[in-house]
Amino acid sequence: MNQDFNILYLRNADYSCEIISTYGACINSYKFKDREFISGYQSKEEVSLQQYKGVLLAPFPNRIAKAKFSFDDQHHALTINRAKEGLALHGFLYDKEFRLIEKDADKLILAYDYDGDAAGYPFPFSIAVSYYLEEQGLLRIKTHISNEGKQRLPFGLGWHPYFQMESIIDDLSLSFPSSSYLELDEKLIPTGELKAFAEKQKILRLDNQNYDTCFLLDSQDSASFILSDKTMDLHISTPSIEHFPYFQIYTAKDRKSIAIEPMTCAPNAFNNGMGVRILNPGESAEVEFGIQALRRN
Repeated sequence: MNQDFNILYLRNADYSCEIISTYGACINSYKFKDREFISGYQSKEEVSLQQYKGVLLAPFPNRIAKAKFSFDDQHHALTINRAKEGLALHGFLYDKEFRLIEKDADKLILAYDYDGDAAGYPFPFSIAVSYYLEEQGLLRIKTHISNEGKQRLPFGLGWHPYFQMESIIDDLSLSFPSSSYLELDEKLIPTGELKAFAEKQKILRLDNQNYDTCFLLDSQDSASFILSDKTMDLHISTPSIEHFPYFQIYTAKDRKSIAIEPMTCAPNAFNNGMGVRILNPGESAEVEFGIQALRRN
C-alpha cells in the first residue's frame, strides 16, 4: 500500500479490519481469518479507478441534481464533481484526512472538522466516526455529526462499502428486509414514485442482473441485508430504520463485488426532502450500522 495511505488496524480473535484515516475514514478491509469480505484499495493509484470505495459520504450521500439546492430561503450551488450528469455526488469528505482521537486493539475513533468553506455548503460541522470490532466479528460503525455553526444545518450521511465473497456476485444470494424502491430517472434522480418490492424478507436476484437502485426500508425492526455464498453469511445491518432508512444497491461492472450502501436520505434529498435531516446550532445526531461475517449452519 502506498505510504500516503495511513492504515489503522483492528483485531478481535479471528476477525480483523483496516481503516484508512487519510482517505475518507475508509473501511478498507474486513476479514475472518484470511478471508476478505471488503473490496478495498491495494494502492493509492487504484483510487482513480473508483474514488468512493468504503468511504464516509457527507454531508450528503448520492446525488444532488444540478448541484443546486435551496434552504432557509437561500440558494446554494455545490461543486459539480460528476460532469457528465452535471451534478454533485457523495459530498466532499470522501477524500479528506481524518485525525486520530483514540486507538485500541479493537476500537478506533477518527474525527474531521469542517469550517464551512466548500462551495455551496456554508454550514460548519464536526464529525466523529467510531469503529468497534466486537466478539463474533461484529464491526460497529457509529457516525456522530454536530452543528458547529450559527444557522440550521441540512445534512445526510452514508457509507459506500463494496462487499465480496469467494465467487462472483452472480453466484450469491442477497436477502432483504421489507422495503420499497425509488423510481429513478436516467440520471438516477428520484422521480417521486415509490415501487413495491417486498412485503416480507425475500431474496434479491443477482445473477445477470445490474442494480444501481435505492431502496426505502419499510419495517421498524432492525434491518439486516444478508449476502451469502455456500459457507458464509455476511450481515450488513442497522439497529433500526431510524438510523439508515435508505440503502443503495450497486453491482460492480466486473461482477466481483456489490456495494450495499446505508444512507440516512434518498438521492437528491436536499431538493426532494426525502430523509434530509436538520440540526439547529449546537445540536448533534448519531447513526450506526454494522458488518458481521458468520459461518453458515
